[in-house]
Amino acid sequence: MRQLTFWLLLAVSAIVAPASAQTTSSQQRDNAAGTLTVPQATKTPEVPSTVPVDGTVNPDVYIVGPSDVFGVNIWSVPPISLMLPVTPEGSLVIPTVGEVPVADLSLREAKARILRAIGKKYLAGEPTVTLVAPRQVIVNVEGHVRHPGKYTGVSVLRIDGILEEANRARTATVVPERELTPAFDPTKSSRRHIVIRHRDGTSSAVDLDYYVATHDDRDNPYLCGGDVIIVPTIELGQQEIGIYGAVLNPSRFEFVDGDSLSTLVRLGHGFTDRARMDSVLFSRFDSTDGRIIERIVDLRALATTGNFPLRSGDRIFVPERRDDRGDFRVTVEGEVRQPGVYPIRKAGTRISEVLRLCGGPTELAALNGASLIRKGLDRTKAEAERLVQMRGMVVLADTTYVRQENESRYDGERVDVDFVRLVTQHDSTQDVAVLPGDRLVIPRKVGSVYVFGQVANPSQIALADGRSASYYVQRAGGFTDRARSGDMVVIKRGSRQWLDPGETAVEDGDAIWVPKERDRDFSYYLGVAGQFASIITTAITVVLLVRK
Repeated sequence: MRQLTFWLLLAVSAIVAPASAQTTSSQQRDNAAGTLTVPQATKTPEVPSTVPVDGTVNPDVYIVGPSDVFGVNIWSVPPISLMLPVTPEGSLVIPTVGEVPVADLSLREAKARILRAIGKKYLAGEPTVTLVAPRQVIVNVEGHVRHPGKYTGVSVLRIDGILEEANRARTATVVPERELTPAFDPTKSSRRHIVIRHRDGTSSAVDLDYYVATHDDRDNPYLCGGDVIIVPTIELGQQEIGIYGAVLNPSRFEFVDGDSLSTLVRLGHGFTDRARMDSVLFSRFDSTDGRIIERIVDLRALATTGNFPLRSGDRIFVPERRDDRGDFRVTVEGEVRQPGVYPIRKAGTRISEVLRLCGGPTELAALNGASLIRKGLDRTKAEAERLVQMRGMVVLADTTYVRQENESRYDGERVDVDFVRLVTQHDSTQDVAVLPGDRLVIPRKVGSVYVFGQVANPSQIALADGRSASYYVQRAGGFTDRARSGDMVVIKRGSRQWLDPGETAVEDGDAIWVPKERDRDFSYYLGVAGQFASIITTAITVVLLVRK
């Protein structure tokens, strides 16, 4: 008999479904005439097209309420699919089944109750129930937020989401009742002492920092209609605890009664892979005598003997293990057999080791022009250094000179190394240690010396070993009439130093500069004559005074 009733109900539903479209116009006429009509059960209620959620809904935490929309499916032949909203009275009205109270139940409990009610009516088929669209709820936000007032949100939105909305520019969904002054300070909004007052008179605590660390739903629950969210004002400098060093989130946090050492470790998101958990420094300020009490804690035994309650002001410092691993490398450029980037140790790798790695200089390498270039001066720090120098009442001319010198250091600083002595004579005093980021540059031999300035034919002159600077000047056509031959200099290829020809030998790639006689007008010579006359007059005066 029950099976016959089931098949009759299916036949009736098949007949009624096509007729539902025909009854729409009659329902509209009844509404216009003031007659209250009950909406069809199979009509899909208006729900948001997109619902912002931070993950799947936890059925043990989500509380069902009016306007939640459930999808009820009975997988029989033919299948039955219904979209049913929870009524304002908190019930789900299922055609042919009846009214099922679901308000204030957890989602898991509500689904179990609905399935039991369907199972009593439909013996065949496997029914399923799922939450299709969460309801819209209104909550009130009070306390230290930028825009206190009433807010509308989806019931799967958590407390931190509605507080984020209350602390930024209002959107169309916000209906503020009052505003704080423009001097709102977000750092004074509590994150660990937030209180929710529910409609039934109970209260619950919210700890957003702990939720971020553990994702425990109890510390950041879903919104419920009628909730009042209260955000206290706090002063971090008065009630705080801190964790620093080798943790993933070193910071200070509000102190909450019941906090322990393990709580603080969780707030710090745990340790890094280099943390020395056996040597953690615990610090506590003793307000009775003003002393700082320190002790070494082994956090490896945190689950047993290492866990203990904290007080406001307590801090822990997690040291790191030394790690000399890293992206330490040096770049070799120019005339070597295998130019490129080579690994080095953090400290202690020498030039000879790098040259061995790259195969050494080629036959065309100009060792006299080779250089080791180190990372240059930081431009951002150069300005700060200049300001410090000005505080010391440095002479302007000296300051200008120092600035010019610093500008030449931006692209790199040369390390004093004689590569000729290092490579050919194996002089260990020149085998300096390289540092990460150094560049080893070995140029190519050019086989010439460049002569320019006041010579008849400025040009590259073929290198002649052992020849003096005068030889190259003669090969360049000799001095011009305006040349200051006594001030001729040799510019070294490697160091770019300007040296007197008698101080150095002319080598491959060097340059010889011959300056020009300065143009002097009549006033210059008149001034020189005046100075000479002044000196003679002073000398005669001194002689006369001595005689007297």
